[in-house]
Amino acid sequence: MGSVTKAGRRGWLALGMAVPLVLGCVAGPGAAVAAEPGAGYAYGCGKDQVARAGGGCTGPRGPQGPRGPKGDRGPAGPAGPCADIDTVSGAGASEFSAVLSRGKAYVGARATPTSAYYWQDLTRARTPGFPRSACGVSVRVGGGRVYVKVLTTGGDVYENSCTTTLVCTSGWTAVVKPY
Repeated sequence: MGSVTKAGRRGWLALGMAVPLVLGCVAGPGAAVAAEPGAGYAYGCGKDQVARAGGGCTGPRGPQGPRGPKGDRGPAGPAGPCADIDTVSGAGASEFSAVLSRGKAYVGARATPTSAYYWQDLTRARTPGFPRSACGVSVRVGGGRVYVKVLTTGGDVYENSCTTTLVCTSGWTAVVKPY
């Protein structure tokens, strides 16, 4: 039985080496033999199949599966510096400005557009309640007062007011959220 097995293996090995040579010589225009894995159809692979590098064939690609769940949101980065300015005209040629810079709010006044400003800090003890997350500022003049509003990063609005001579003694009060 051992000699038959050897003869069988020799025959199989010999046939395995001879078949590609024969197919390469007698292949018709409809047959394709891949020179490299994945370079086209290979002997033994069907129309929708591609030869693998290690032998065998792969089938056609199946349908796409459902989308997975959304991942967690990454950590928030550091907040950028908030800075803002707003200016309005007052009586005559006077001008009033509100400035938000380095975490503080200021209101300023000047007699003419080219004169120096007089600034009042609105984040001091005389004007308590200034929100730490202020990021926008506006100013309005009316009825002998200067009104300053700030908008926080959380969407809250706070306001304060001074006389037109910038005597500021009232604290910051919250305004109803705009939404």
